[in-house]
Amino acid sequence: MKVYLVIENTVGLPTKQRSLFCKRSKRAGKMLPLDSSTRDWVQSVTIIPLVESGLQWYTAQKLHERPHYMVSKEELECLFAQCKVHSIEIIWYPVCVPHGDGVDGVHWLKLKELLERDGLVNIRGNIVMTCGYSGQNMLKKRSRGGKPRLTTTHMTSEVSESSIAGLKFITERVGDDGFLSKSPRSVFSSSILQGNYFEAYAVAVTRSVDLKPHMDRENDSTEGFDVMGAVSFSGVDSRGAFRVAIFGYTRKCVGDYFRWVSEQ
Repeated sequence: MKVYLVIENTVGLPTKQRSLFCKRSKRAGKMLPLDSSTRDWVQSVTIIPLVESGLQWYTAQKLHERPHYMVSKEELECLFAQCKVHSIEIIWYPVCVPHGDGVDGVHWLKLKELLERDGLVNIRGNIVMTCGYSGQNMLKKRSRGGKPRLTTTHMTSEVSESSIAGLKFITERVGDDGFLSKSPRSVFSSSILQGNYFEAYAVAVTRSVDLKPHMDRENDSTEGFDVMGAVSFSGVDSRGAFRVAIFGYTRKCVGDYFRWVSEQ
């Protein structure tokens, strides 16, 4: 099945509106493409075609305030019709294939096997492992300068070692886009991997298009650190189509910490 990742590019979305959207999407799960709660702030829609076989990478910005989700080809046609009605521009993201350069150290089928054996199943049925900084385990409250701590309990050493080349690759891609890892924040990102840009990463196996509209509320909004990257491998096995992906992202708790430091 052909699958597309859709990102609704909001402009000037009020913080209160964003909070309401995130609360509804998390608790009620009733958010729809171009939902009426955010539609007035959607300037354009970016569509990323996901390959059905082989490697692919992409980067995206401001997912902390931009609804994003997956759709099938049939659902995409309905989205086109809605965009036309509301005069919303459609932007096609190019299919970026790494051709093995930089990711030849990732053993994708081994990653799939490890995740399906030891990973956590989320509410959408996807299998995930994560590693990164979290605001939920700060030694002190954010308002008192709480320093984020690294959470590794949801990542095995085998999966981490097998995905390092992918994390390096997407760090290079955001570097190509002008985002740099050399900043005071690198004290956090480099503790995950030397020279790494991201303050958290996830490795996942997905087998469906059941990614409902949501925002990555815990991603950072700081200018220059509001980007994520992904590299994936798609294929087919005895159970059907699958996608193994490595995602890198920055964390709001790290941005909050440095904002607190600058204010002292």
